[in-house]
Amino acid sequence: MNKVMLMGRICKDLEVKIVGNQMSFLSFTIAVNRKFTKQGEEKKTDFISCKAFSKNAENIAKWFKKGRLILLEGRLQTGSYDGNDGKKVYTTDMMIDDWDFTGEKKDETQQRGYQVEPSVSVEPDLSVESVDFELPF
Repeated sequence: MNKVMLMGRICKDLEVKIVGNQMSFLSFTIAVNRKFTKQGEEKKTDFISCKAFSKNAENIAKWFKKGRLILLEGRLQTGSYDGNDGKKVYTTDMMIDDWDFTGEKKDETQQRGYQVEPSVSVEPDLSVESVDFELPF
């Protein structure tokens, strides 16, 4: 089974391209923080290449932009091509099957997108009573 779920921040502004038979295509990268680090180490981040087609591409570009947090579901796909120096370059991309919002508050001053950080730093209340979502199982 090849199924991947990632949540990360979009690294660049999004631009939908039209490819092939008038199909929408979006290629972008998300930054995913690693959850665990060794004591004393700085947090590490992985940069994951993502690709979306058709309505997924159009809707992601409509609702998200650089710096916004996004939840993605899809599959990994590997490929390769010949680089400029003649050496084979191997790639791994996440092919997007579905996406979702992460619960960040919408910023009223922007036409689209979501606020990256609140203007005042507030510690979230993570007690069991404050969690307002259903578990997927």
